[in-house]
Amino acid sequence: MLSHLEDIPANPFAKSNLITAPITFAPNGAVRPALFRKIFELSRKVQKARLYITAQGVYEAHINGHRVSDHILAPGWTSYKHHLNYQTFDVTSLMQSKEQVLAVEVGEGWFCTRLGFNGGKRCHYGDRLALLAQLEVIFEDGEILIINSDDSWKTSVGPIISSEIYDGEVYDAFLMAKGWNKSSFDDSGWMGVEQLDFPTAKLVAPKGPPVRKIETLKAKRVLKSPKGKTIVDFGQNIVGWVHVRVSGSKGDKIVLTHTEGTQVHLRVYNPQ
Repeated sequence: MLSHLEDIPANPFAKSNLITAPITFAPNGAVRPALFRKIFELSRKVQKARLYITAQGVYEAHINGHRVSDHILAPGWTSYKHHLNYQTFDVTSLMQSKEQVLAVEVGEGWFCTRLGFNGGKRCHYGDRLALLAQLEVIFEDGEILIINSDDSWKTSVGPIISSEIYDGEVYDAFLMAKGWNKSSFDDSGWMGVEQLDFPTAKLVAPKGPPVRKIETLKAKRVLKSPKGKTIVDFGQNIVGWVHVRVSGSKGDKIVLTHTEGTQVHLRVYNPQ
């Protein structure tokens, strides 16, 4: 993340629009994560490149197949009607070829996931997953190229059927769009995006550090339940996700249930 915040303009999204994908609901009523991508070309050598980005939901951004940052659940939870966090990244090192792609996946996050007690409520802040981004590229001759979120972007859905803070994730490997975050991917079948009104919430840089992956824990014990289920004990209460290698037949469903009840459903595409 850029450290010289004094160089950041008061409104880093002055030339950008809030863009959204058609709403696709999962069987459980969740809003399905959306994929966004924009192809562009670099005409000469880059001196500096900076990305400003935020979302209604949580986002993961890529340039030419490489993660832009190590942030998890960005831009973080705010009262979206009043404040919207944004992040700023130095992406100069990712400007490596003539044809580029900026690709972003946006999930529900806290924006429209189920929140609250007694069954909770969906879409508390809104139901339109949306992206706001502005990439500024400065060439060695001083000319500036701006790639902004607008109606020239394309959108689709991927293998994640639903991804929720409290209700877990459903992933169907049959729907995997391999290479969707690379410039060589064929997005001719993707749809156009819709532009929304610019957020009325105040755009603010976060005051605290982001969520990051800080440690990898190995299982302490692996045992079987009386009903034959596999139980993995990590020896402590943690916040994180499971890295698991499984075997099965094509089309099998694998369900991971965490202690507090969240479930992750995986559908096998390539048996191994």
